[in-house]
Amino acid sequence: MYFSTRVPRARSRRANQFTPVNALLNGALQALADIALQPVILLAAIAYLLGGSSYQIAGFAVVSLASWALAEWVAAPLRVILRRDFRLVTIGSVIRLVAAVAIGVIGLRLADADARDQVGALLVAYTIYQLASAVIGRASVHSIHGGGALGSRRGLFRSRAIIGAAAALIGGVAVWSALRAPGTTGDQGGLALVLAAIGIAAATWFLLAIPENRRIEPRAPHRGRSAREGLPALRFRAYRHYLFFRSVLALSAAADPFLIVFGLVQLGLTLGEVGAAIAVYAAGHLLGMLIWPEWTAARGARAPLQMTALLRLLILVVAVSIPSISASGLYAGRFDGPDVAVRCFIAIFGLLGLVTSANNVANQPYLLDIVPADLAHPAIALTNTILGGLALGALAAAFLVERFSLQAMLYVAIILAFVALVGSGLLADSRIRIRQRYGSRGVRRPIARGLV
Repeated sequence: MYFSTRVPRARSRRANQFTPVNALLNGALQALADIALQPVILLAAIAYLLGGSSYQIAGFAVVSLASWALAEWVAAPLRVILRRDFRLVTIGSVIRLVAAVAIGVIGLRLADADARDQVGALLVAYTIYQLASAVIGRASVHSIHGGGALGSRRGLFRSRAIIGAAAALIGGVAVWSALRAPGTTGDQGGLALVLAAIGIAAATWFLLAIPENRRIEPRAPHRGRSAREGLPALRFRAYRHYLFFRSVLALSAAADPFLIVFGLVQLGLTLGEVGAAIAVYAAGHLLGMLIWPEWTAARGARAPLQMTALLRLLILVVAVSIPSISASGLYAGRFDGPDVAVRCFIAIFGLLGLVTSANNVANQPYLLDIVPADLAHPAIALTNTILGGLALGALAAAFLVERFSLQAMLYVAIILAFVALVGSGLLADSRIRIRQRYGSRGVRRPIARGLV
């Protein structure tokens, strides 16, 4: 007797009704876990306080950025082998869950085991976790898209981003509370890592609860979206200017994991104050997720990108200036202790959250506007690959710290941020779209000045 394995349509429809709920809960819990594993603030501070090297401190930032570019190369052959995105999501989720368990175990042993060995083990576990997350992020889009009109899908991802930012703020406050708890650095940092592991496990459960979308056949793996096929975009002046701007800005961002280290060294920040910096960062990121999308929709993506350069330059200048100001006689005559200087230093991480959210919101819309439609996704892949390679700039920053000093490295980052700010003036107005297809000779839309 033949038994059909097809899921009844009514049952499939009921299952898909929970897809938005599961997607939102997955995004919220994943954001909570990510803020508890914030690479340039918390993990950098833990690595420094436990005696990790400058290269290990930079390693967390390198992994965080490069993994998303590497995921393009890892996910494509796996899609061919596994044939369905859902299988890739399942395997990636299992690997990420194993990494989360390892992070939790490291957190529990952080106060007892050899500190230097634990920093290395944490870096390995975080690498596996981040790479698995990046691959899942590429493959799970098809699952979350299942069963909805285009408008509802866009609304789902928009809601997921905002709810995730709000959950990250809640997670930042929770991490702040954990890091203020009495105990050693190992006890406080370990509690934050255990919190992250719990969040990852819960997020994985809700992701796997999303039913497989069988109604829409997956497209060919990355067909027409490889970085190599994005090379023709370099013929457009607007794209070359954008790539120059993003590259210099990415090199200046290599200093990010050493900002918190600079505060620990120069201002004597406690781990509780590091937790406050995480909460302020999450608040800035949430504010940006509310501001930048509206700004981009109304005025184009150029202005938010220019603001990222201005804010990054401001962050670096203020960070370098605060220790000198706090040691001056003028400061001593007005304030009794270092508390005001510490609060000002913590506040710059709110600006860093604004920068991160602006990059998340504005970069893709800008690229979609300045290159032809059939080159848009290959250009995005090419940009991600280049920026993923430039993530190694954090290791160059670590070399400057080891060879010279923290201050010297930050001065180099200030110069790069200033060059990026000047280069942002070359960005074309993204509100004017160019012709729809590369090489088309039919009816053309107006081409913005400086685009070709």
